[in-house]
Amino acid sequence: MKRVLSSNEILGTIDQPGGEEAEVVASAEAWHDDESGELVVELDSFLRPLDLRHKERHLGAAWLPAPQTGREHVDRDEAADLAKELFHHWARRVRESIPTTVHHH
Repeated sequence: MKRVLSSNEILGTIDQPGGEEAEVVASAEAWHDDESGELVVELDSFLRPLDLRHKERHLGAAWLPAPQTGREHVDRDEAADLAKELFHHWARRVRESIPTTVHHH
């Protein structure tokens, strides 16, 4: 399988309990199999601490949508565009799940 998309989008920041700030992130990883024509898109969302010492930690939150995996059959030349479109819709869904007390980007 060939990777056609690897993307993260920061959608806002939120104050965590204890005063720690975190970014709200939507992510997507997508691969296309030329032989079968299958596009696999893994969609996720998480909180990432702003503190550089903990930047690689991914935290969950009850209000974030559950991770999803999408599968579509598509030609290779359309795979990247479809993956980007699916990610765009996913990022919007994650953005809409953010509590109103969060600072949106």
